[in-house]
Amino acid sequence: MKVRHTTVGCGVRRRGVQRGALATLVTAVACGLLAACGVPASTSGTSQLRLAPVKAAVAELPASIRKSGVLVTAMALTAPPGSYFPLGSQTLAGLDPSVAQLLADALGLRLQMQNVSFDAIIPGMAAGRYPITVSEMSPEPAREKVLDFVDYAQTGDALAVPKGNPNHININNLCGLTVGALAGGYQITEVLPAINKKCIEDRKPAIQFKLYPDENSPILALSSSRIDAVYEDSPVLDYAAARDPDIEVQANRNYGPVAVGIGKSTGLLPAIQTAMSAIIKSPQYHTLLNNLGLASVTITDAKVNDNG
Repeated sequence: MKVRHTTVGCGVRRRGVQRGALATLVTAVACGLLAACGVPASTSGTSQLRLAPVKAAVAELPASIRKSGVLVTAMALTAPPGSYFPLGSQTLAGLDPSVAQLLADALGLRLQMQNVSFDAIIPGMAAGRYPITVSEMSPEPAREKVLDFVDYAQTGDALAVPKGNPNHININNLCGLTVGALAGGYQITEVLPAINKKCIEDRKPAIQFKLYPDENSPILALSSSRIDAVYEDSPVLDYAAARDPDIEVQANRNYGPVAVGIGKSTGLLPAIQTAMSAIIKSPQYHTLLNNLGLASVTITDAKVNDNG
């Protein structure tokens, strides 16, 4: 397919051909990421689903946080249904901002979200800029050296390929192919390197990785034939494939928890675990997941540092 430059709303330039609903989603995320679109670096309020403060969780808050009255949360704008700006809106929508709002409610705090690229979240938290993150982050052992984690959902990985899969691509024959993934994501830090190592051991061509700052960009690259496959979170790919006729999703795999990341020096772990335990038992949590078509990611236990 011939590639051309197009201009997306707010003056953002990208490569590729706009494709209906998918292009609309990419435009929305691009507008949220760039200051030129007039979107503030932080925003408050995300969901109509609200929760009363949980007294036990409020009592466990560090005095400094309780006094400030604010829960500052680093959040990566990834893709629907995780976290994104609906077209024409400056209010974040999706699973992550809605969970963050419920968490702030349960703690009796006002939510303040800071838009941060996924691969910059942990360095920023290590530097003390953000006390927590709600960005579908997996509680990996390496991350647990810097952060504590409290589960709020479970998701899997999936491989997206061109519609009809003309090259018969699957997770076991990626050697020599160009695969897109989210920079800093679990798939590129844990799963894909192991698959690539097997390619090299078998004396096959290495996988060519193309890393992107959000989860929509590799989907767009796939639909415009610039990469061979995308490997990332299954809810994102399922959502995109339902709206883009040019891609399809292979079987989901590697189901595991995603969690609130908490700076170890913040003292917030007990309060957040108590709050999240109340949230996942609330009707608001189940309504949220059902409304997003994500009933399959429901959990029943807000486990701490649940890396399997």
